[in-house]
Amino acid sequence: MKRALLLFASFICLLGALSLGIGAAWIVQAFGPSSRVMSDLGEIPVRPNAQAIVIDLDRVDASIPYLPVEGKASLLIKPAGERAGDDPADIFIGLAPSEVLDGYLIGGSYSVARLKAGSWTVTPVTGGRELGSTAAVEWTASARGAGPSIRLSGREPISIVILNGDLGRPVTVRAFLVLGVPEASSYQTAAVGLAVLLLVMAITLAHAALVRLRPGQPQGPGSPA
Repeated sequence: MKRALLLFASFICLLGALSLGIGAAWIVQAFGPSSRVMSDLGEIPVRPNAQAIVIDLDRVDASIPYLPVEGKASLLIKPAGERAGDDPADIFIGLAPSEVLDGYLIGGSYSVARLKAGSWTVTPVTGGRELGSTAAVEWTASARGAGPSIRLSGREPISIVILNGDLGRPVTVRAFLVLGVPEASSYQTAAVGLAVLLLVMAITLAHAALVRLRPGQPQGPGSPA
């Protein structure tokens, strides 16, 4: 009876070690060494005379399946195609309250983009006013460069504007959602450590059941030779 219980306990430990090993492998595959995963949202279609792109997000859900953590979501913007200008690779991305962004965009020509079912829908807004310098706006957050990114947080609706650095037309960009999980490496290390511990326990219990308690084996000092 004791032998059977030890074998059963060994099997449970071995099963646990296998599950944790699979979990650690999933974390490595999902997030890689940088502890983040990037999803290509595709190129945002715009009209040739649009001076800006406005992205309206209803909410940002950064929850991670199977892990009890909230990820750090960011929107990464990269240029798509060639564009004439002083610096074709220079892109500006800014986040601001709706009233601030509306005040900056009013009278201008831009496109409002929404991501639905994996594809972009674009609503054009026409206007004859040239948009002014982004330096005059009090942005909640902003970034500029060849591949600027901006942190997305909260579950409230937010609005983001994207422009060429020289305010030229058109704004041809590709968007990426980056989800970072700094705790991923810690979860991986813990899973591997526990898997090794359970594997050692499984081997120890199996050895005790199959070797020390095998039929005919003396059970103690008082057992007959």
